[in-house]
Amino acid sequence: MSEWGDNFELIIPDESNITTWNDYGDNFTGNLTSEFEEGWKPSKGLLLGIGIYLTIVGLVATLGNVLFIVTVTRWRLMRSNAHMILLLNLAVCDLSISVVGYPYTTISGYLGWWPFGGTMCILYGFLCFTFAQVSMNSLVAVSMFRYVAVCMPHKQHLLTSGLSWWAVGISWGHALFWTASPLLGWSSYTFEPTGISCSLNWHDRSTSGMAYTLACTIFCYVTHVMALLWFYREIFAKVHNLGFSRNWRDRQQQIIENEIPSPSPLARCESVVVFSFITENLSPLEIHVLRMNVIMVLSFLICWSPYAIVSVISIFNDNLHPVW
Repeated sequence: MSEWGDNFELIIPDESNITTWNDYGDNFTGNLTSEFEEGWKPSKGLLLGIGIYLTIVGLVATLGNVLFIVTVTRWRLMRSNAHMILLLNLAVCDLSISVVGYPYTTISGYLGWWPFGGTMCILYGFLCFTFAQVSMNSLVAVSMFRYVAVCMPHKQHLLTSGLSWWAVGISWGHALFWTASPLLGWSSYTFEPTGISCSLNWHDRSTSGMAYTLACTIFCYVTHVMALLWFYREIFAKVHNLGFSRNWRDRQQQIIENEIPSPSPLARCESVVVFSFITENLSPLEIHVLRMNVIMVLSFLICWSPYAIVSVISIFNDNLHPVW
């Protein structure tokens, strides 16, 4: 028997005698015992479906992130770009989840039980949480850089590669503070109800455990969502106020080229300044990158919001079905 913190106790059965999920469930004791005793256990079909789904997602994510990392690292100009450094950090974290996280859950899904032992369960939960949190932190950093580039172009010179590496360091430091705390006794990592993956112990009803869960939700998710929404709202408001549209831009170009008369020399001068600002700071490539960033943020929020919401609800509601 091994103990991990004050609220986690796991008895590892003799794995040589385990052949099915039912065998594993009957020999499992810990914080999730009450849910299992209520009679709910995932079907073999559900676990197999999870395994197949994660196989597809893992392969696609691995291929996409590897291609991006190879592309960025091959070009020196891209490697030194402040925004690309942040995106590279994001891609490395996502690739790490694909390499470290998906295989264990996928294999467990095919087998119908977790065959890697309690220590690996805790390490798995820690690593996956760390990489996911760094990814979230990186998204906030990217949005902050985009905000400065679009809304504060006079300070764009401050967005150096050195600042990007500082942002990367802060992202990792913030993530490790929250993900290492359960290893040191503030909350814990444990098996999820499906029995094929591990994460934070959201069912910890102790004062310390509930405090960690609430604090983690606020400082690792809610604040990030608020920051992302604010930054991109400001960015799109700036773009809208500038009237960045093809017709408006063509009109300014025509004024500059004297194809249509400008009202006055002053108006012509203003047109040149505004057009120069837009073409230099909001080029079609920049707009494309901005749209891709927004899609990336929305995808992240869509994937993680349900998990975060249900996790918070589980703190106050003991009657949630284990499948949630």
